[in-house]
Amino acid sequence: MQKFLTNLMGKAGKVVEKVASVAKRDKTTKPKKTGVTDAEGQDFGFIQWNEKQLQGLLGGAERKELFPLIPALNGKKCLHLSPGSEIYVEMLSKRGAQDIVELDVSRAVAGKPATPAPSAYPKARGTLDHLPFAPETFDFLVYPSALAWRSDLHSLVPEAARCLRDNGRVVFSTIHPFFEYLMNPRGGFKKGIDTLFNTLKKNGFFMEEIREGSLDEAMKTTSLPPKLAEDLKRYHGLPLILLVKGIRLAKRKAA
Repeated sequence: MQKFLTNLMGKAGKVVEKVASVAKRDKTTKPKKTGVTDAEGQDFGFIQWNEKQLQGLLGGAERKELFPLIPALNGKKCLHLSPGSEIYVEMLSKRGAQDIVELDVSRAVAGKPATPAPSAYPKARGTLDHLPFAPETFDFLVYPSALAWRSDLHSLVPEAARCLRDNGRVVFSTIHPFFEYLMNPRGGFKKGIDTLFNTLKKNGFFMEEIREGSLDEAMKTTSLPPKLAEDLKRYHGLPLILLVKGIRLAKRKAA
């Protein structure tokens, strides 16, 4: 009987050691949970991607939704703020724009001066906190693929208001507040739709229209590793990008 109990305790000890070993290994290799899961219980924090893949998804989600926001631009003077590789001048041309100015506001990498891409339109360099143009120069301003991964909202809107004429329009994109939350739930909602609305209102704009760019649309045009693509299929309908169209209201003239 004693021999039987000794053997049983030995086997039990091996099982406990095996469980402890697996638990320790899982603790050191698994990503940190966010607490946000899909319908099947998969945690969003387990998705592994790099910045290039993320930017590809954001750009893919944006393209289809941006074009419907661009008004007819025949006879209008347009400013295209170019923050990177995404080129949207073709969209402006399709809407009838011929008088287009491009402003390169990309941030050069240290030690590597930025080289402007070839363009059929005048191209200048400048910063968002002071656009190098006279007041009321443009009828339309577009800033795509920018606010999605940069925090330029408070610099952009006042300068857009200064450079646009009465009833001029601005179109820009930003990362969707819900997607931003999923990326870092503990950080909370950093920039809600109310923030966008109030920033525009404060600077004399009315938020005319908003559109959402979804993960589903982005995955149709973005090349992703098979494992990542399979993981992202679980998040059907997830909004990635929020596109905003604002109109600069005419200022009241003094009596």
